[in-house]
Amino acid sequence: TAKTVKTSKPVTSVVAPPFETKAASPTQEKPSKMTSRFTFANFVVGASNELAVAGAKKFANSRDTQYNPMVIHGPNGMGKTHLLYAVMNHIAAHDPTRRVQFVPAEQFVASFVRSVRANGRTEIENFKTGLRNVDLLIIDDAHFITDKPGSQEELLHTLIALVENGKQVILATDRHPHTIENAEERLKSYLCGGLVCDIGPADYELRLRILDRLVERRRKNGNPALEIPQTVRDMLAARINATPRDLEGVFNQVVARLEFLGRAVTLESVEEALAQSRFTKGARPTVERIQRVIAKYYGVSLDELLSKRRARAIARPRQIAMYLCKNLTTRSLPDIGRRFGGRDHTTVIHAIRRVESLCDEDETLNAEVKSLAEQLQNLAPAAH
Repeated sequence: TAKTVKTSKPVTSVVAPPFETKAASPTQEKPSKMTSRFTFANFVVGASNELAVAGAKKFANSRDTQYNPMVIHGPNGMGKTHLLYAVMNHIAAHDPTRRVQFVPAEQFVASFVRSVRANGRTEIENFKTGLRNVDLLIIDDAHFITDKPGSQEELLHTLIALVENGKQVILATDRHPHTIENAEERLKSYLCGGLVCDIGPADYELRLRILDRLVERRRKNGNPALEIPQTVRDMLAARINATPRDLEGVFNQVVARLEFLGRAVTLESVEEALAQSRFTKGARPTVERIQRVIAKYYGVSLDELLSKRRARAIARPRQIAMYLCKNLTTRSLPDIGRRFGGRDHTTVIHAIRRVESLCDEDETLNAEVKSLAEQLQNLAPAAH
């Protein structure tokens, strides 16, 4: 009889719980109540996630291994886990003989460590069999596995074994495989050898569609009379420039507050409710947000921006980022310096003066820096 292993994320399989010592027959288990709600039908698609959705659907509907492994990457709260469960649930409903194993990274590492500590070849082989005796292996938060050298090595061998045997693999990480700090080059190369899909920030149109979906769901689940004017939806979509998870959280807070207080949903009442959150007007961007925006705008990586490199193509964006940090945040000069690769506050002072001087001399650069400052202030509500 299979044993269920407790973990912080549900460990789900359409065959049997993970790491069973004997191969299970390909019989279909019903998805749990917690995970069955994640489907393709209720995943809101936009320009920032359409490739990831298309790739996930391809894996769900076909055993084709042309693009294998598939890696979905993006910040927390963007919908990666939703897509992974959607693949599993779709297969459970439409291809019940297909063996699928869903394994959170935490469970992968814990099970591997237990098998090694058991100090027996049988336990290690059972661990490997539980992962490899499948048609599709799904691993969530795979970047955490790279923190343990032994687990990372086992992950690589598992990927190689599955792909070479014509089995599918889907992984989710919080960053592009090439930027996972502790990952060895072999693992990075293998992860990038299939299909790598980014889930980027939700734009205004996507946030608006997510809000429409949230209103629809709330009406179906306990509040059929809920009315949210289009002007309010427009304002929320513009103001809450954050992850879909953050957007849902703010929506729930606003609706609950107004419902409990017996107030109608209007622009004024919602503004008042938002005043209790970090999305109130006047919020400042963080140093990290400024760094990400500047790196993306100038086409350099975040690592390069924080590095010791002095090439003009990197040094100039770094100086502009420091200048904006001084003007848009409340951080001290020493603190800003520390956040730029451990630099001294005098370096920050030099950068600020240099950008001020260049802006006085170059109208184009001055307009560019002002535009970036305005963009960052508009994005400030999403700062963490």
